[in-house]
Amino acid sequence: MAKKKEQEKERKKRFANDNRIKQIAKDCLKSELLGHEKNYRRALSVGGFDLSKYSEADVKSLVACVKSAAVRLRKLNSDFQKPEVLRKPNNYRIKLVDVSKVLKTNLTKLNEKWQKIILEGGSELDDLEQQIETTDLMQLKIGGNFERLFDYPKDAKKLKVSLLAFFRKFKKDLSGVLHSKLLMSIIYNHGDEVIVQDPHRDFGFKQVMDTKEKLAWTVNIPISQDGSYIILWNGPGYGTSIHIPFGKCLLLRSDVVHAGGRPDWTGIASKIFLRMHFYLPTSFMPADPENVFPIDTDGKELKEHYLF
Repeated sequence: MAKKKEQEKERKKRFANDNRIKQIAKDCLKSELLGHEKNYRRALSVGGFDLSKYSEADVKSLVACVKSAAVRLRKLNSDFQKPEVLRKPNNYRIKLVDVSKVLKTNLTKLNEKWQKIILEGGSELDDLEQQIETTDLMQLKIGGNFERLFDYPKDAKKLKVSLLAFFRKFKKDLSGVLHSKLLMSIIYNHGDEVIVQDPHRDFGFKQVMDTKEKLAWTVNIPISQDGSYIILWNGPGYGTSIHIPFGKCLLLRSDVVHAGGRPDWTGIASKIFLRMHFYLPTSFMPADPENVFPIDTDGKELKEHYLF
C-alpha cells in the first residue's frame, strides 16, 4: 500500500513538471477569453496526452495540474485574463478601470430612470433621441448639461462631482483635457437586429508636433447592470468585441479606432445595454459630436484595414 502511494505521488510530481501542462493551461486561459466552455480533458487531449492510456485517477491528477498551472499564470500575469487589446502595452491609450463607489451609486440611479423611459417610450426621449446612422444604436444627446439626466438638480450635481473627481484621478493621462467643455450622451441598442458602426475615431486625426499639443480622449461607462459592448482595434486587422462590465470605465485616446455595437451572441439579443459616452476635448483637439471620422491617415476608409 505504501509503495502504491509513493508511486502515485511520483506520478503527480512528474505530471506537474511536464512542459506540456503549462502550455495547456495557457491555451485554457485563452479559450476562456473567447467565451468557450471549460473542458480540461479535451484540452489535455489536444495538448498531446492520450488519455486512453491513463487511469481515471491519473486523468484527474492531470486535470488538477492544469488547473493549478492556470491559477499560477493568473497570479504571475494578470494580462492572461485580458484580450490582447487591453493588455499593458496598450495601456497608454486604452484603459479599462474601476469607477469609484460613489460614481457607481450615481450611475445606478441614472440607469433606473433611463431604462424605464426607454422601455416605455417616454416623452423625455422626444427632444434627445437620435439614431446613430446605419446602425441599431440610439443616442440621447445630453451635451454638457448634467441636469438633463435627472429630475432633481441635486442628483445631477452628485453625478457631476463624482464623475469629475474620477476623471481627475487620471490627470497624467488626461493632461490638457478641458473638463468644462465635456460633452456626453447615452448610447444604447435598439431592436433585435445587430448593426454595428463602421470602424472610426471620435476625433479628426491630427499629428502632434509639439509636447504642448495634447490629444483628446473619449470615455465609455456602462450604466446598465449587464454592462455594455464595444469593438476595439490596436492596429490594422481584426477587431475585438470587448465587454465593459458595470462598474468599469473604458478610456480611449483619440487615435484609437473603435466601433459601437453589441456582438451577435445567443442570450443577449433581448437586452438593452446603456452606456454613457463622453468627449473629453483639449485645446488642440476640440470635440465635434455631430461627426465620426472613418478615414485613415492614407485617405482610405478605415474599414479597408480594420476588419470585423
